[in-house]
Amino acid sequence: GATSATSDDSRGGTILPKEQAIEYLSALAKGNDIRTAITAALHLSYAGIALPSEKIVQDGLASGDRTVKAAAARLAGISGDTASITALRVMLSDRAANISAPAARALANLGDKEIIPTLIVMVTERNVEKAAAGALGLVDLGDKETVNLLRAKLKDTDGLSKFRIAADRLTYWTGVGARMSPTVARLLKANPAPEAVAPAEEQAAAA
Repeated sequence: GATSATSDDSRGGTILPKEQAIEYLSALAKGNDIRTAITAALHLSYAGIALPSEKIVQDGLASGDRTVKAAAARLAGISGDTASITALRVMLSDRAANISAPAARALANLGDKEIIPTLIVMVTERNVEKAAAGALGLVDLGDKETVNLLRAKLKDTDGLSKFRIAADRLTYWTGVGARMSPTVARLLKANPAPEAVAPAEEQAAAA
């Protein structure tokens, strides 16, 4: 028989033609329910469709719902919403991985090299989500030297050693103009780079 304009998937749902699907998602993205709007907008962005309004991202980032906030961060990065950088930097300092990790990925997608020192510290985190976001962000921003250095060292070093390895690269990036957050600066001061103690170690080895 003739094939209908829509077809049913294995779960009994209806698959809409592309044009209708985009129209449907666009309508949801303009709705009043922020969670639904953000989810619809994400699907549109994944398909390369422009957002109906940049206000969706701003409303999502301002939401008290942390799940919505995280989704809005992803949306900001995918859609190229540079107006969200300030809000995303605030999220980056959040202790919770489900907030700081998507913020890190979004800022990296937006090309914000100011966050490189923070990403270097994130790579040393025990939390896998944070560490992965830090590493992926560094790759996105082009700091492959840092990623390769840490990848070679992190597997068999303890937490403090990991931080000191990262501190060496932090020194480089701050030397070329990157700015550290107060938290990163405090951690770096408490855990100096290996070069700070290398001479004494060399003397001990020579004795």
